[in-house]
Amino acid sequence: SLGDNYGFALLEDRHGILWVATESGLERFDRATGAFTRHRHDPADRNSLRHTRVYSLHESRAGDLWIGTAGGLHRMVSDAAGTRFRYYPFASGQDVPSIGAILEDDDGALWVSTTAGITRVDPGSGQVKSYTAKDGLVDGAYFVGAGLRGADGRMHFGGISGMTSFRPGEVRDN
Repeated sequence: SLGDNYGFALLEDRHGILWVATESGLERFDRATGAFTRHRHDPADRNSLRHTRVYSLHESRAGDLWIGTAGGLHRMVSDAAGTRFRYYPFASGQDVPSIGAILEDDDGALWVSTTAGITRVDPGSGQVKSYTAKDGLVDGAYFVGAGLRGADGRMHFGGISGMTSFRPGEVRDN
């Protein structure tokens, strides 16, 4: 059965696999077999999730599963060697922001809300650009699950001090 009674997000991928973001990790449910597979944080394994609490899930147009945890952003990599999680650091140091929501723009870039602002991630290069109140965002953290991409491509993220909405193609760096 599900390894935790508290879930933050649910995603059905293009293969019909159900993914559940929980307080204690990532759960994979295969309807064909009726079996759960659990992915947990393991301090001894640098390829595991960086935190037990999983808040958000996103399947990209490329078919990649992105996982937002209380310890940062990860992309699941599965191959003949098994399943591992590539970590995408947003900042140097020990303060890793919790991930609230993951949205994808028309160019395939990810826009990720955190407890510190919003970060743009280029999945191909791994480059990140973080935006904060200094860049015009509302001041404060963004809520878990409070992200929506509108039909017009506009990104909406809800936070403690209000909502931030923007068109990714119109974001210009100073």
